[in-house]
Amino acid sequence: MLRTAGHRSAAPGGADLVTGTAEHVTDAHTIEDLVTRPGARPWTGGRRDLWVRLRPGEVTGRTIRTG
Repeated sequence: MLRTAGHRSAAPGGADLVTGTAEHVTDAHTIEDLVTRPGARPWTGGRRDLWVRLRPGEVTGRTIRTG
């Protein structure tokens, strides 16, 4: 599942589902570029050395409303 800022379901109560092909990113120059991008830190904290590229095949989502 992927939450995307600026997307219709980025607010609480929504979810985006992205399916596609995943591949391990190993190119040093690509990783160097990725780590300098805003928001590239893990949301759970700590350090992560694994980078995965997702080439989306389909993106779907839903908004859950209460009341």
